[in-house]
Amino acid sequence: MPMIIRRFAGAAKKLLRKIAFRIKLFEMDAEWRWIWRWGWGTSYPPSFYYTHTKEEIERIKARDRAELRKIIDKMD
Repeated sequence: MPMIIRRFAGAAKKLLRKIAFRIKLFEMDAEWRWIWRWGWGTSYPPSFYYTHTKEEIERIKARDRAELRKIIDKMD
């Protein structure tokens, strides 16, 4: 019985840490939106860098740059 309680406590602790981390990300994004609402700022909110790997970030940035380049080329 104590082993089940320890496992449950460990799982609950892990879940609470995950929830707290998500809340922190939400707060960081809200502050980022408030600061950069009127300017260009950075293109991605802080949570983007915490929830993606470096390879994913580079791939997404390259994709977005290519899309922006197409839009700019259409304007010329």
